[in-house]
Amino acid sequence: MKYKKYNEYNYALTMKVGENIIEQLKKFLEQENLGFVSFYGVGAFSKATLAGFSIAEKKFHNHEVPEHKTHVYETLHFTGNLTWMKNEKGELKPHFHAHTSVSCDDGTVQGGHVMSATCGVTMELVMTVLSKEEKEIRHRSEELQVDLWTLE
Repeated sequence: MKYKKYNEYNYALTMKVGENIIEQLKKFLEQENLGFVSFYGVGAFSKATLAGFSIAEKKFHNHEVPEHKTHVYETLHFTGNLTWMKNEKGELKPHFHAHTSVSCDDGTVQGGHVMSATCGVTMELVMTVLSKEEKEIRHRSEELQVDLWTLE
């Protein structure tokens, strides 16, 4: 991962082949000690796990976008945010939330909530800082069993 700060609220970030996209974005949030970041970008995944959420079952259903030796999955859109959430020990840790759609080699499209993703050719992201100091904290919704913004 490599990034450049353009001003106090805007960064450009790029990743290389093989990098774990979620881990790199969490690392960025910690390194820059930011409170709340929104991002969007383009690039490619070599593989990913995407998911859809079942309201009735209150859980995600994963589907794999498997690795291929001859091609990558172009991201048609990749957007999300980075916030903070307390872990089981009560420590604040970076929280990643994103959705994507990717094109497959046969022209079909897959999309959903990003559970895991590995950079294919590149990932080019525009990062917008919504809060530098105040950390947006997520909480677990008991009703839905998902992590939501607190906005307090």
